[in-house]
Amino acid sequence: RIHLDGISMGAATVLQYLPDSDCILRAAADSSFATLKDQIYFRFSQAGLPWFLYPGLLVFSSIFIGLFGRFRVSSVKPAASASVSAAPLLLIHAKNDAVVPVDMCYTISGSRPEGAETLTFIAPSGGHTQAAVVERAGWLSAVNDFFGLE
Repeated sequence: RIHLDGISMGAATVLQYLPDSDCILRAAADSSFATLKDQIYFRFSQAGLPWFLYPGLLVFSSIFIGLFGRFRVSSVKPAASASVSAAPLLLIHAKNDAVVPVDMCYTISGSRPEGAETLTFIAPSGGHTQAAVVERAGWLSAVNDFFGLE
């Protein structure tokens, strides 16, 4: 039995793996996106692209990723994976994350099965993957409580 943790894309990978393994005791995900499609759309919006281009760009991106990454954008849904796993989960995110919006953390948390242990630590500052650096005391408290450490 193992504990898993990941940051950013690694966090999304941890969440994707949750339903496929009975050996996971606990998992922590720092700054994960809810779906790859939503993350791609968010990045398009940050680039200042007009919204009506998004569907065509998503199709192009999906083809490119499918050819070179050998997976489908539509299959990367960490929130959906978290929704079918009862493994205890710690979600970490910074409120002002400009790379993956904090709303995605709330989507993942809200997708969890009823009764599944889910702890959420939202750092008031820190940016993408920086909660452990900028909000060290709160982050340590959340991690130690979740994993039963001192």
